Amino acid sequence: MDNVIVDFQSGLDKVDDATKQAYEGHLDDIPGLFWLMEPMPGAIEALHRIAEHYDCFILSTAPWANPSSWADKVRWVTTYLDDLFHKRLIISHHKDLLRGEYLVDDRPKNGASEFRGKWIQFGSAEFPDWAAVEDYLCRKVMKYKVVEDGKVDYTDDYEEAVRGFSWSICMAREGQSPHSFTCEVIDNATGEVMHHEEYKAGSIY
Repeated sequence: MDNVIVDFQSGLDKVDDATKQAYEGHLDDIPGLFWLMEPMPGAIEALHRIAEHYDCFILSTAPWANPSSWADKVRWVTTYLDDLFHKRLIISHHKDLLRGEYLVDDRPKNGASEFRGKWIQFGSAEFPDWAAVEDYLCRKVMKYKVVEDGKVDYTDDYEEAVRGFSWSICMAREGQSPHSFTCEVIDNATGEVMHHEEYKAGSIY
């Protein structure tokens, strides 16, 4: 959540100076802090679109010495994202023990870098914001499977796929998930879709 879905600094900006001085060096132990935070830019909208393609959960770590942070995180989710994440908040200091295809997290701490799926490092050069994360997870990568006399070939180029063959199979994958894709059988002479099926599955934290 923190600095991925939730803007940590926006919460600190609402805390008085005396309290921040009292908790200098361990600001995340300030009672009630995690409820005060605002969503990261674009996070709410992106999560709704990503959830159309993936089974989504929130996986977060709460400061051990700040019991209110656990309740604050639940309160934050129920206020901003309850329609998506009702009873889908997991709090753990061992993120590597969870299973999923992707983990979106800003730091390698608490097992994030050892996650068994792909770790998408939020705030990195490759994934600087939610627009980049959404583009990676939800873009359609077109692959054409071409069949002629038992020969199978793959290409991203439709013109190349149809050249000289009577039919082809087009597989449009949702994001990078191997379990979520559209399959079409195409008549290469007319471009007509002879058969269409959609398969959607997968999970993301």
